[in-house]
Amino acid sequence: MAKLLIGVALIVAIIIVVVVIFPKKGEQDAPRPANDSAFNDTSQEPPFKLKGVGLNLDDIDFSVLKDYKIPFEPYGTWVQVPNEKPYQNPQPTFVVPKGTKVRAMIDGFVIDVPKLYSGDYSVRIATSMDSRWSAETEHVDNPIVKPGDFVKAGQVVAQASTAKTGDNSPWAWFEIGIGKGTSNLEERPDHVCTFKYLDDSIKEEIYKKLKSIMAEWEKYKTDPNVYDENASPIPGCLTEEVIDG
Repeated sequence: MAKLLIGVALIVAIIIVVVVIFPKKGEQDAPRPANDSAFNDTSQEPPFKLKGVGLNLDDIDFSVLKDYKIPFEPYGTWVQVPNEKPYQNPQPTFVVPKGTKVRAMIDGFVIDVPKLYSGDYSVRIATSMDSRWSAETEHVDNPIVKPGDFVKAGQVVAQASTAKTGDNSPWAWFEIGIGKGTSNLEERPDHVCTFKYLDDSIKEEIYKKLKSIMAEWEKYKTDPNVYDENASPIPGCLTEEVIDG
């Protein structure tokens, strides 16, 4: 009897070790739990500053964008979709040469790499796996990171997307954003003015380059009204209001 009890105890112990130490495939990549205490966070500003804006701004090349309306769409740009109400885009958009590398904007953990309706991906990075706030590079192809990976700002995580442009187009695109999610990961997060939260080490340089891109594009298109540079004191943002999206 004693030997039987010892045998049962050993089997139970082995099962516990297998279940606890060797979780099921994919379990480490599971979404954050809905009851996570982090979702009680009521902060109105992200706990990080961006150390990059997803790309080297010098990668923007007007010569491949001749037939496109704009190489950069600021935060809060009004978008008109046929048969739908106009809305403000909460994520600044870059149009870049095909093959442009997309880079992490903060040091942190990859919390999600969802496949989007458009067939491309989003890479969301946060300072911890249970944070409500994330820095997003959205509409990207060929992501090379996965949930749980730790990345450094400037590290390549994907390529700009060709989902809207097609494989034969010389240009691609992607969006960046700072979002605050809810306990329901299917809900659209609130977004804040992206360029308001730049690290001091890059702020002036990025503002200068964004102003230059907008001014040079207006000159290139011989249209001084492409951008409204006076809409907000923050270059790259048409509003400082929170946008749901």
